Amino acid sequence: MERVVDLHNDFYSKKTADLEFLQVLEAENVIILNGFHNNIELVRSYYREMYKGQGNRIVFCGINPGRNGAGKTGVPFIDFKGLSQLLPGITKQDHECSAQFIMSVTSEIGAETFHDCVYMTNLSWFGFTRNGSNINYYELPKHLQATFTDSFIDEMDLVWPTIIVPLSEEVEKTLKQMRAEGRLKHPIAKRLPHPYYCSIGKNVEKYRKIYVDLINEYSVPRKEVSEMKFIDYLKKRHTIKLGERQIKDLSAEQYNNRLINLQKRKIYNGELTVTDEMLKRINEHYKDASNNYPRAIKYYIEFVEYSKQR
Repeated sequence: MERVVDLHNDFYSKKTADLEFLQVLEAENVIILNGFHNNIELVRSYYREMYKGQGNRIVFCGINPGRNGAGKTGVPFIDFKGLSQLLPGITKQDHECSAQFIMSVTSEIGAETFHDCVYMTNLSWFGFTRNGSNINYYELPKHLQATFTDSFIDEMDLVWPTIIVPLSEEVEKTLKQMRAEGRLKHPIAKRLPHPYYCSIGKNVEKYRKIYVDLINEYSVPRKEVSEMKFIDYLKKRHTIKLGERQIKDLSAEQYNNRLINLQKRKIYNGELTVTDEMLKRINEHYKDASNNYPRAIKYYIEFVEYSKQR
């Protein structure tokens, strides 16, 4: 995941060295928040520690950092108070409402499990102020919006998410436009309310449960994957490979039994592809349900690859 940090660090270095670009920002009276640049080693430590495991995660996608939270720390949706609970040696207690709501979700699930399941980012990695107040990427002139959001596509190609969850209406619009243009390859979930709204009064408990339920629906933590059986994968497959139909419990048991029979007959011995020889022997032994047996192998290969990634 440190490649993500490199991606955005390269962007920041190039843009802040581009005098013409800086003049455009100055003409718009826009200042880029520099928490990421100022805390680059802290950001690296966070990514190194919290995103240890490889594999697909849900992406929570916000708008851009605000000056009181991620705009200070450089870490999406995490303020210094949150960092002090996640990393050693952090003493600052600056806090921000959106970040504290995300920390409440993190605490509900557990920090390790949360980061195994969820990757947090923003459409624009960098936040902005104008006249001392926060502004969002969609409030920038059109020609500047793309400059700050296009790198999100490269970021997703590094993360390769299971699904992207927009955390605002504007983010949802931008993501859908990227998909329609063929630039974004990854599926988009129905949006959730922005964490700031979720942090207000009685909203906290209600929306924390909604966030946690969504995470539980779409994610399988690495610890569970290491212990997951093939039959469990089949039952969860429609949440792991979005767009695929749900395999009912009875069908999952049947596919599992088919795989066991194929292994007993030594037709399938753990290969990572379905060979012509396998198909020939399957047709010899299972004439009435031959199509289901190659499918059982295909599903098992998916399961093996998925377990490796996680």
